[in-house]
Amino acid sequence: MRLTSVAALLVAGALSQGCAADCGPAAQISANTYEVFTHPLNATGENLNALRAGPAFASYSIPVNGESSWVFKFGDAEVGPMKVIIDGQSFNAQGIWDPIECGNFVISGLKGLYVSTDGTQHSFSAVMNMVVFGDQIEGLVQWNENWELIDGTGGSYRSTAQMRGLLGTSGGAAQ
Repeated sequence: MRLTSVAALLVAGALSQGCAADCGPAAQISANTYEVFTHPLNATGENLNALRAGPAFASYSIPVNGESSWVFKFGDAEVGPMKVIIDGQSFNAQGIWDPIECGNFVISGLKGLYVSTDGTQHSFSAVMNMVVFGDQIEGLVQWNENWELIDGTGGSYRSTAQMRGLLGTSGGAAQ
C-alpha cells in the first residue's frame, strides 16, 4: 500500500467520526464569567447622535458596544429556559446547547431592561449565536433596543455585533 493511500484512509477515518467526543452538558459553562469586548458590525437607530455626545460617550453604555461581563446559566436541560447575566444584571432567555458541535450554543428570547452605570436605560431584545472553546468565547449578537439617557433623551439602536472574550474570575454571582 502506498503512503498516499494510507494517509487518505487515515483522513477519511478521522472525518467519518464527526465530533465523536462527548461534548458535555451545557451546565459546564454556567458558573463562568466571560469578560468580553463587543464590536458592532453595523448599527442603525433613531437619535444616535445623542448617544455619541458629551464626555461620557453614552453609546459605550450599550452592552453590545465595548467591554462587559457575561454569564450564561443553562438550566438542567440542554434546551430550554436559562439566565443570562450582563454586568451583574440577570435576564431570562431560551438556550440551545449543541450536543454535536461541541461548544456551540444559541440564545433566543433574551430581553429586559439593562441599566448602565451612567444611568442610561436600555430596553432590549437579543438573539445570540455563540461558541465557547477553552477559556475563550465568541459569536454574533443581533441586538435591538430603545434607550433613555438620565436626562430623558431617548432613541433606538439596532446592530449585529461581534462578541469575543476570555474566561474571567468574578464567577457570575447574580441570580
